[in-house]
Amino acid sequence: MWTRCATFLLFLACAVSGQALPEGCVSLDVLSTQYVKPKVIQVSGQGTLYSPGFEKNENYPNFVQCSYQLVASSGMHVRLKFNEMDIDATEGCGADSVSVHDFDTQGRGVLQLMMCGKQLPHDFVSKSHAFQVVLKTDDFAGGRGFNITYSAQTTTSECALFFPFFP
Repeated sequence: MWTRCATFLLFLACAVSGQALPEGCVSLDVLSTQYVKPKVIQVSGQGTLYSPGFEKNENYPNFVQCSYQLVASSGMHVRLKFNEMDIDATEGCGADSVSVHDFDTQGRGVLQLMMCGKQLPHDFVSKSHAFQVVLKTDDFAGGRGFNITYSAQTTTSECALFFPFFP
């Protein structure tokens, strides 16, 4: 089904949409100026976040941006553990990527890490009470995506005190 068409200097660019995108995702077609409203997930216990298609053992869709905001109660922190990751690997993650953003004291997003490929990153614990996870894909090859376990915790680290070289 043709959803949008536009002519640019005798070049016809059309976006084809074959499936509905999940909440928090928008198509990045050539005419898109849409704001990606994140899917807000309240974190009180433990849960799992999957990229679109992951649970069906399918690759994530091409040319989309999906944004998920994981929010714990005030005074709590969010822990992210990447269980599986398969994001099309390119130099500098310029094609497909997953990024993790924490928030500063003014509520502005601060990029913590942008990644692609299959190597699992270390666990993340937010400094604020929220994280934002963003999947951005191009219009070419893709991968299976990601499977992330999230949980709420009271401290920003597993071990509050660390003494190097202590017996």
